[in-house]
Amino acid sequence: RTTDPHCSSLFAVNQVLYNIYEALVEFDKRMRLLPCLAYKWKQKHPCCWRFYIRKGVKFHCGDILTAWDVRKSIMRAKTLKGSQVKELVRLIKDVKVIDSFTVDIITEKPAPMLLQYLRAIRIIKEKNGKLYGTGPYMLSAMEGDSVVILQRFEDYWGKKPFFKKVIFVSGRSSGDLLNKFRRKKIDIARISGRFTKEAGKIKEAYLKRGSAITIGYIVANFKIPVLCKKEVRKAISYAIDRRELSEKIYKGLAVSANQLA
Repeated sequence: RTTDPHCSSLFAVNQVLYNIYEALVEFDKRMRLLPCLAYKWKQKHPCCWRFYIRKGVKFHCGDILTAWDVRKSIMRAKTLKGSQVKELVRLIKDVKVIDSFTVDIITEKPAPMLLQYLRAIRIIKEKNGKLYGTGPYMLSAMEGDSVVILQRFEDYWGKKPFFKKVIFVSGRSSGDLLNKFRRKKIDIARISGRFTKEAGKIKEAYLKRGSAITIGYIVANFKIPVLCKKEVRKAISYAIDRRELSEKIYKGLAVSANQLA
């Protein structure tokens, strides 16, 4: 599994990497955009966004974040072979450095979703063959593909996290993670589906429920002529019992969507 934030598309991996690397903007718990490495921004015209970079932010290697790092990171995400975020920056034509802490992002055409997409583009520093971030934690060690150890970054620009050391342990499934929790191999487990009811039966466990932004959906194969007809796709949509899917597949924990385009 990669520790390169531009080459990972797995939700579980990104949950770890987002503690190490940060973006220009971030989401809060209600999915509202907030400043992160950029403390403010403005749209100069429909195809140009100006971002003002925080001063004094350090990478884990000790180097100070500058506008050049922002440019290199975005263009790397766009051109790197194996980049999993390439599509998100497809409309970015160029990133112009105005000064050490100001950049203009130029798009080929108006890109109304640019700010949301930039949240997934993590700013990195490549130095001596290694990648460094600016996040509250830095990579300390890895044990195979299942254990990642993070250490608190004491020079972090924002609010320092409470824990000095965090160990992430992967599991094959929610059931596997729940078993590790029962055996006290881990302190916190992120589980879903029917295993949430089992977790609620553990006396020592504190169960906190939350919503996820994961969406289950059907993709039409337009190489099949009949699926090119809107009426056919509508018929398929009407035939799907979303309530039954929610109750039987997701054990009543899913919220039904209402369309299939």
